[in-house]
Amino acid sequence: MKNITTIITVIGLMYNVNSYAQNIISPCGYTVSISLSLVDIIPSTTVCPWGYNYDVSFSYTITIAGINTCWNGNIEIAPRVTCGSKQHMFWSLIFPAPAVGDPFSSISYTGTTSTNSSPWVPLTNCATATPSSMGCTGCSSNISNGPGLSTGFYPCSFALLLPIDLVSFAGSYKDNSVFLNWTTVSESNNDYFTIERTEGGQMFEEIGTIEGANNSTESIDYSFTDNAPLKDISYYRLKQTDFDGNYSYSKLVNVDSDSKTSEINIYPNPNSGNFSVEGAKLNSNVIIFSPLGREIYNSRINSINTEINLGKVSSGVYFIEVRSESESAILKFNVIE
Repeated sequence: MKNITTIITVIGLMYNVNSYAQNIISPCGYTVSISLSLVDIIPSTTVCPWGYNYDVSFSYTITIAGINTCWNGNIEIAPRVTCGSKQHMFWSLIFPAPAVGDPFSSISYTGTTSTNSSPWVPLTNCATATPSSMGCTGCSSNISNGPGLSTGFYPCSFALLLPIDLVSFAGSYKDNSVFLNWTTVSESNNDYFTIERTEGGQMFEEIGTIEGANNSTESIDYSFTDNAPLKDISYYRLKQTDFDGNYSYSKLVNVDSDSKTSEINIYPNPNSGNFSVEGAKLNSNVIIFSPLGREIYNSRINSINTEINLGKVSSGVYFIEVRSESESAILKFNVIE
């Protein structure tokens, strides 16, 4: 059987959002800049004949610059995303303000998270919903605390574009290196990718760049090798930059340098949507994603060799994630009609 290195992956579309930064000036002598970018719609279910609840994932960059002349404390920010008439809230991002009197220039906090209010909509598009299709064009941030900051809502807006369709982003560890792979199925005005890494999810460092394809409607595979990964768990993300300078972020993938390998195989491959998964651990969770990155199957393995029948599905490259408590593996397989 094929030896598959442990992989943690993200399947989903990446959206380019011109996020208009909110610049909030404190009379204490420093400025807070808030930049938000939408990533994806997160439905509560993949089957929704009567509607569904959903949240919105987003990336953020909070930049604090200047010298604090007032008092010490934390800055508390509650981002909100408006999709049509629905408002999606994230309760609190907390960052320390600069200490009083400290010589200070600028520091940025960057991450990806999702709203947690989950409003309901009477729609049946949970399998295909995107920030664009759901009308996610407005945002605001509620400042509830911060030295000298005026509490209240600070509005912003999004201009949604779709520069690339990112259908997979995965990382694996082998021979003291981390191997990153991602696939796009379309690109528009795509200049380059920047590979960024962090240990704790706050401060990111740039470790490399890969040239984009500019404009393409074909499936393109990219790869990058981190020959000096951090110890234990490292987090990676892609920053995609257009020729006009606009940029967007992928979701995070994490790679554990202590991860083990899995003996997992799909047979036959290619297939018609009916195949066996061999070598996975009992009680592993099996998740299958369509060529567009949508979850179409989710079940548990109850035997070493498990048969899966997807029914009638269209031809293309599919992704299967086999996830246990200790590891996760991603494989590709081809469906032919």
